[in-house]
Amino acid sequence: MGRDFIEEKAYRMAQDLDRGGGELVAEKLRQDSIRLPETDFARLVSLTRDYERPGVGDDLQSRPVKGGEVITVQKYLGQDRRGNDVVRSLPAGEIDFSNIYEEQNRGGRDGRRGNRDGIDPKDLAIGAVIGFGIGKIIEHHNDKKDERRRDDHRHDDRRYPHR
Repeated sequence: MGRDFIEEKAYRMAQDLDRGGGELVAEKLRQDSIRLPETDFARLVSLTRDYERPGVGDDLQSRPVKGGEVITVQKYLGQDRRGNDVVRSLPAGEIDFSNIYEEQNRGGRDGRRGNRDGIDPKDLAIGAVIGFGIGKIIEHHNDKKDERRRDDHRHDDRRYPHR
């Protein structure tokens, strides 16, 4: 049997994190924290954390707070002059355990946070389209960067045949 939607999305986001696409993943998680029921969002975060490789590319982090958890993406920016890793923390959402408890007691039917907060579904759709577009721009930029790196290495190999 194949993966369900949440599991497939978590797998793709973990790959994006490992490739350095932390901005895109943080944006997707922010949207999902509003759009998905709390239990599904918690599962998405957990599976993404399981699939991603810590220390490779960007990393998904969580910090416990009273009654829940704050989710962030640690965007790897490189190293400073002393060789220390430089990272930027990007907010990616929150998990409120009391909402999960309420959903389980209600049977999960009415647990969509977006509707309870009065957010218009059209706004979510527009946000998703904008997020998708930003993701494609970042992906294109990363592809070009990878292409330049490959070209630079080929150039180096021709100039220095002993490599």
